[in-house]
Amino acid sequence: MAVLQSPRKIERNDGVMYFHFNDNAIAKTKSYARGEVNVDLDASGMLVGVEVLSFGEDEIAALSSLAQEHHLDIATIFREISPQAVGLCHN
Repeated sequence: MAVLQSPRKIERNDGVMYFHFNDNAIAKTKSYARGEVNVDLDASGMLVGVEVLSFGEDEIAALSSLAQEHHLDIATIFREISPQAVGLCHN
């Protein structure tokens, strides 16, 4: 079983969150959930960071898939975004 990666640093700015996993240089960005979840990768394909612009069902699903693919500590990520996503449960 792979060791889960936890974010080393979390930035918040006007509802946008960026989860830093390492300090490697960004070589490529992949977008998911209509561009609302952006994944930065280094030259070897290792995860550098994840930017989350909104917190709807598609974004949560994308994060869940990314967590499996990159062995991310999804519990820590969801704990950090839960105040942002609270509105999803009250519509």
